Amino acid sequence: MPWSDTTTMDQKTQFIADYLREVLSITELCELYGISRKTGYGLSRQHVKYWKLMKWKKCGKVLLSGHIINAG
Repeated sequence: MPWSDTTTMDQKTQFIADYLREVLSITELCELYGISRKTGYGLSRQHVKYWKLMKWKKCGKVLLSGHIINAG
């Protein structure tokens, strides 16, 4: 069975999964994936911001113009 190519999104998803396992440092992960530390930290920050946004939505808050307000 031939190896399948991975997309950029697949690689980003795998990077985040490895980051969440907390086995390797960001620096080690970046070396493993062949990306700069700036890119690695950017991916991890995007992940944290996304999940905070999802948490706020579940709590009934709305993100509007960069501000979090109570929808109730």
